[in-house]
Amino acid sequence: MAGYNAVISDYTKVQKATFIETSNLEFTVRIVYDTTTRRLLSAQVASTYDMPADIHMFSLVPQEHLTIDRRALTDIFFLPPFNQPYNYYRMVSYQAVLKG
Repeated sequence: MAGYNAVISDYTKVQKATFIETSNLEFTVRIVYDTTTRRLLSAQVASTYDMPADIHMFSLVPQEHLTIDRRALTDIFFLPPFNQPYNYYRMVSYQAVLKG
């Protein structure tokens, strides 16, 4: 109805690096993007792990008019007790880039 050609991309993984003892806490991140403009339209994060700060990264999306291409190249720090070497913000966008 809004004129978007909206598509979703999901990415599911454990939150922490697999060599961390508590790495079994799984999460899923979903983005919705427009295939014509490649702009990110929405994001959701679901997990039993406490991740409220993580969704703030996606709050920049509307303000900065981010595309899946730009999001896939965003460098995010790697801190083994807290995240994976390839951050899920990047990976869900990278999957969307591969889909087209």
